[in-house]
Amino acid sequence: MIPKGRAPESSLLEKCHRNLVGAFESLARMIPGGDVERIGGLTAVRTGMPGPSFNLVFGLDHPESMAQVREGVERLFLQTNTEFEIVTLPETFDELEPIIQEMGLTERNDMPGMLLDPIPDALSDPPKELQIRKASSPKEVTDLLRTGAIGFGAPASYFDVWKAGLLAGEAGSLSRDASYVGYVGGRPAATSLRVTTGDVAGIYFVSTLPEFRRRGFGESMTWRAVVDGRRAGCRLSYLQASKMGRPIYARMGFRITEEYSEWKKRPPTGNP
Repeated sequence: MIPKGRAPESSLLEKCHRNLVGAFESLARMIPGGDVERIGGLTAVRTGMPGPSFNLVFGLDHPESMAQVREGVERLFLQTNTEFEIVTLPETFDELEPIIQEMGLTERNDMPGMLLDPIPDALSDPPKELQIRKASSPKEVTDLLRTGAIGFGAPASYFDVWKAGLLAGEAGSLSRDASYVGYVGGRPAATSLRVTTGDVAGIYFVSTLPEFRRRGFGESMTWRAVVDGRRAGCRLSYLQASKMGRPIYARMGFRITEEYSEWKKRPPTGNP
């Protein structure tokens, strides 16, 4: 639940929403065949990557036309056999529930949005054994994508489709200059990305390989992206928190400002 007290200004939430949508728009633009459209007043992003997590309808605004939303979902996702999900807020769910039910999106995942405002001056140093580098070279970008995939439990090559776009600087608000790999003894161990929109440093792709967890690496990777954002002129930082990461981000000073729900089809019985 959103903590009691003075609610964040609506302009801050709008900035965070723009950052979230902008991150996925950047991915779609650097992946061949990716597509971004406005459908019925909502933003739809189809990267074409397998699985629903990178093919989304962002229900962060009140839809202007449910008929246009349905037409867009049919054309972008159903006709292309693309798994997708719809993201809702508590205030938009009632309007989008009919299409969620119609599309059989019965699996729900709640993912809070968390805000650090302002970015603090004093930050902790990373563990001595962790060396954090910007992913600038082809090898470092490969390390970033392969480490992130394994950290998230995906096939090692799952994010390889991002590589060419990152190296070419075609990702807009997401660039290789804001991509980070943490190394331990020369071995890639952890990752993070920063997506900058206006004065918001959005933090994404924070992952740690299982054998390196519980050593503070995820927190350090997050701080590095946040600090570089502050140096680049960002005033606040924003992220979405998994259940595992939520207490870590809270300890860092992030507070919950939004409650997102992600709706997708439940896998058939027997599938992971």
